Order: sequence, then C-alpha cells, then structure tokens
Amino acid sequence: EDRFASDAASDSDAPPSDRLRICLVRGRNLAIRDTHFTGGGGSSDPRVHLSLGNRGAAATSSVRRATLEPVWRECFDLTVPPTNDDQTLVCKCEDWDDVSACD
Repeated sequence: EDRFASDAASDSDAPPSDRLRICLVRGRNLAIRDTHFTGGGGSSDPRVHLSLGNRGAAATSSVRRATLEPVWRECFDLTVPPTNDDQTLVCKCEDWDDVSACD
C-alpha cells in the first residue's frame, strides 16, 4: 500500500501548535480543461491553492502538466490565526494556463 504518511516528517519535526500541516498527495478523475485541437481527448495542468477561511491563497502547489491524475506529494504548513474567525480549510484545484487565465 502506498502510504504518503510513512514518508512524512517524524513527530520531532512536527509544526508548532499554531500551524496546520497539509500534505497534498494526489488528484483523481479531474475534469478536462485543455482540449486537443486534433480531437484526441484532452488533459489539464492542475495546481492547488490552500487557505484557511477567506484570507486568500496561503500556499500553492506546483503545476503538474498534462494529467487528469496528478501526483504531488507536497506538504505545506499554514499558520492558524488565534481568533474565532472562519478557519475552514479551502482547497481550490485549478487548471494552470501559460497564455490565458487559469480555469
């Protein structure tokens, strides 16, 4: 069994208590956002923005080109504010585009 957690940092490397560690492993069955002009299907260039509440992107993954089944295996530490504000984790996956606006 492929277990990303087994590759993660040990407890001695855990983030401070005011941090939230998020490990982005993979995506499955993503929507096609880049169609091929030859009619041969399509793909996507996904990346993920992570944030707590409505504070905007606090972390952004790398782009995985031409795939609908991306694998990232990336970890991010987000600062958790010491307030009662909205602390909902927001994960937004988008198709990165080199020339036009991202989808």
